[in-house]
Amino acid sequence: MAIKEDPELARRRNRQRKASRYGITVEQVAAVECATHCEICGDEARLVIDHDHLTGKYRGAICDLCNKALGLARDDVEILIKMIEYLRSNSDAGL
Repeated sequence: MAIKEDPELARRRNRQRKASRYGITVEQVAAVECATHCEICGDEARLVIDHDHLTGKYRGAICDLCNKALGLARDDVEILIKMIEYLRSNSDAGL
């Protein structure tokens, strides 16, 4: 029978692994874990560590949906601007 690892030790190891993976501090990982709202949409959802895929630089704590949206837009500001313009020009609400 395997001995269960101390939950606090497991949490510290997990934070260290994430910090190493994303090139951020353990404190930044802890901040993401403590964050309660997505920095983009404000939803109270499970948050993930957002990072620039080209530079690896940590950007913040965002929800999984916003993280996927950025990824699908290839983190390209011009694509995101064009998406906004598209929505505005094709919206019945006249955003």
